[in-house]
Amino acid sequence: MTAYPEPEVETFNLEVAQTGAKGYSSALTDGRFLYLTPLFNGEFFGEVARFDSTRPFQDVGAWTFFDLQALRTGARGFIGGDFDGRYLYLIPHCADDFHGLVARYDSTRAFTDSDAWTFFDTAQVNAQSGGYVGGAWNRGDLYLSPYRRKVDAFSGLIARFDGDASFTDPAAWEFFDAASLNSGLQGFHGAVAHQEEIFFIPYSQGAKHFHGNLLRYESDGPFLDNASWDFVSLTDINARARGFVGGVSSDAGLLLAPYFDGEDRSGLVTLGSGRPGQPLSDWKWNFVDLAQFHSMGRGYFGAARVGSRIFLIPHCLDGINYHGTLAQWDTQMGLSDERGWAFVDICREDPLASGFMGATAIADWIYLAPFENAPGQPHGRVARIKVL
Repeated sequence: MTAYPEPEVETFNLEVAQTGAKGYSSALTDGRFLYLTPLFNGEFFGEVARFDSTRPFQDVGAWTFFDLQALRTGARGFIGGDFDGRYLYLIPHCADDFHGLVARYDSTRAFTDSDAWTFFDTAQVNAQSGGYVGGAWNRGDLYLSPYRRKVDAFSGLIARFDGDASFTDPAAWEFFDAASLNSGLQGFHGAVAHQEEIFFIPYSQGAKHFHGNLLRYESDGPFLDNASWDFVSLTDINARARGFVGGVSSDAGLLLAPYFDGEDRSGLVTLGSGRPGQPLSDWKWNFVDLAQFHSMGRGYFGAARVGSRIFLIPHCLDGINYHGTLAQWDTQMGLSDERGWAFVDICREDPLASGFMGATAIADWIYLAPFENAPGQPHGRVARIKVL
């Protein structure tokens, strides 16, 4: 591994600023403000946290909180989101039942202004929709990544919102069931826009049934046309290539963040490169197991990119032990070149700062969303790492 200078690491416990501010699922930004997406703090909740990045990280007054349930019953339990340049979208997952209530914030208005927030329930258009995990914005449209509708019923029903239309117009929403192409195209964990195409990240279809069926929508084609879609079974290329959580687009290719390979928490980073429209089976696929570089190099929940560097977000090593070891790859080096990888243990700054879900970059800092640091133990320790 390259001996990068030790970066600056800071943590802040949100519960110092707000009781119950813990258990967030993702980090988003509009360029200045950091937004943390509420998921589960002991129960499914809807209180969004916002940080003003122009102020000191430890400044309690830099943090603001707004509970969406004050505006709409059921506005809680989100995973992921996106920003289109003006509007911030929160992706619906579960509020005791899996749901499809998308929340949208107009960033030109005050954060706590009730009129700045709008909601749309995708079930108004398709009763089978909901239970999404993440999404992606591409060419003016928002795509929601389907995970499951019931504990034992996984979904491939992708939702798309036409960003040129009214958010609350049912006609602005349409749906495509990927399972109509292949029954294995269900249970995705996030979506990534790469080369102006949308990729849905393969995760799970049941207990120990983690899969590697990567799905792509070629956005030049009609959304409802089967010919606009392609998929590849990554497990046919590498038997451990399955159970990913999110990914990121880069000049080096599409990178998938490893979480669980069906047997254990995984460190098998997967990188695909190819041309838009080229069959995914013809892409070049490379793999590297980070566990060979670092004992904590596995069990990641998402990825973020700053310039030529990609960061993998630490979550857990098994069902009991969570970790805070951020992995960093310099994409100017080969994927399997150990010199291109570096690791930062956030727990050295705060032993309870582990088990993160997702991250985003503002200026020269990476911000990590706090979820839980032990089974069923959500926490509020936001971490940020300076990109050197």
